[in-house]
Amino acid sequence: MYRYYPTVVGIAIALHLIWAVGLIADPQAIHATALHAMLAVTGSSIASAGVFAAVATLAVVGMVAHRVPVRVILILPQHLVLWISVAGEAYAMWLGQFADGTIRSHWFLIVDQVPVILIACGHTAALLFITAERQDDGQR
Repeated sequence: MYRYYPTVVGIAIALHLIWAVGLIADPQAIHATALHAMLAVTGSSIASAGVFAAVATLAVVGMVAHRVPVRVILILPQHLVLWISVAGEAYAMWLGQFADGTIRSHWFLIVDQVPVILIACGHTAALLFITAERQDDGQR
């Protein structure tokens, strides 16, 4: 079962690349709830796009790395960025409003934001499975 972790990491890679392209195409996309927390870290939508693209690229390189410690180190930035997004989403759920200020019920926000939260949880499991791999298993 643990061999399915590349799928979760791949979904996160696609997610971050879509976010990066979206921010380049329309900097106002930074006000989407999952992306908005990165604005507090970077200060701009273009810098946030750079962060999303960078962590996706590092994770791609990490997925093809043969040494387990290198794989973990290269995927870890993506993990951190996912959990920054989750923190922003949790804050929005607690406030009962999207990052752009639109007020909704707490449950509306939970239902809307849960996909990224589930991806982050799956990514945590994937990172634990990667860390537990033996060196010879990493050379597929």
